[in-house]
Amino acid sequence: MPAPAFGAGFLTVGDEHACALDEDGRAWCWGYGDSGRLGGASGGDAAVPVPVATDARFRTLSAGRTSTCGITTDGRTLCWGGNARGQLGDGATGRGTGDADRPTPGEVLGARAFEDVAVGQLHVCALDGEGGVWCWGASSSGQLGAAVGGDQTAPIRAGGDLRLVRLAQGGDTTSCGVDADGAAWCWGSNNFGQLGDGTRTNVGQAEPRRVVGDHEFEALAVGRTHACGIDLDGSLWCWGRNEAGQLGDGTTTDRAEPGVVAFDLPVRQVTANDRVTCAVTDDGRGWCWGANVEGRLGDGTLDDHAVPAEVAGGRRWRELHAGEAFTCGRTTDDAVFCWGTGQNGRLGDGSGEDRLVPVPVAVP
Repeated sequence: MPAPAFGAGFLTVGDEHACALDEDGRAWCWGYGDSGRLGGASGGDAAVPVPVATDARFRTLSAGRTSTCGITTDGRTLCWGGNARGQLGDGATGRGTGDADRPTPGEVLGARAFEDVAVGQLHVCALDGEGGVWCWGASSSGQLGAAVGGDQTAPIRAGGDLRLVRLAQGGDTTSCGVDADGAAWCWGSNNFGQLGDGTRTNVGQAEPRRVVGDHEFEALAVGRTHACGIDLDGSLWCWGRNEAGQLGDGTTTDRAEPGVVAFDLPVRQVTANDRVTCAVTDDGRGWCWGANVEGRLGDGTLDDHAVPAEVAGGRRWRELHAGEAFTCGRTTDDAVFCWGTGQNGRLGDGSGEDRLVPVPVAVP
């Protein structure tokens, strides 16, 4: 009889760890525990979900490269994990070291109640109740959306008067969001055209740039050097670096403006990471393409794909989330599965082994 899978109401995946919320809003994490990114008191790796060390109940989470943040049901924003560049927003910084890392949740400074949060490589952005953008952490590539002289250890206003309705999850040194009209805005690194404004430059862009084209985006996802957006009609568009086919257009040619991904059905959810993109179509099928590192595309092979390849197993998905060398998804009945590399326990199945197809995350 198949092992039962962890049931979750929310799922997020960082580079080397994943976190989820159970039906009561309690946070659980698994995978690589370095820098305290799992939020457990031990600070070590976890091959099965472990509880985040807090009594708080969360309504949303975001996992990044070395840290995790969440917004609680009572409106607080809590972060934990790596703080080398001030990305926990608690006023401290390790100045490039682990001296200020926090293995258990701590509150972000300021009295603002944020509605959305997105954790990147070494920075975080959040939206307040009026759509104002606030960012903190590393600023070296303009990823904070403001022309500041150094890293910021507490939230600062980003993007001037820009108002957004949602932020893109993911991103290393690039951030993106969508405004009320469906226009996409990006800021930060643009060396491969990942801002989508038709240009490429090795100089970080702190001022948000509008993604070109007559698009009304409903959602965005940002990978390490590319981005994708779902248009109002369900079409999926990607731009930026394409060396492994992560733009899904059948080529390996970079794009500085959006190009459409070929799907027979509308897309309802998208995720991106380093040289990989995954999406869920309206019929609940999951698809991944790009670099198939350790089998993270989930099609049972180790082959790269420049066009979408269906995730094996015939399950119907609510959402997929791509990590650095693994992917996790939540099915329509809220069961969590992962595939790819099992290193540091990031598949959550207790084995530590690599998997080319989805396996259930263990029930805590």
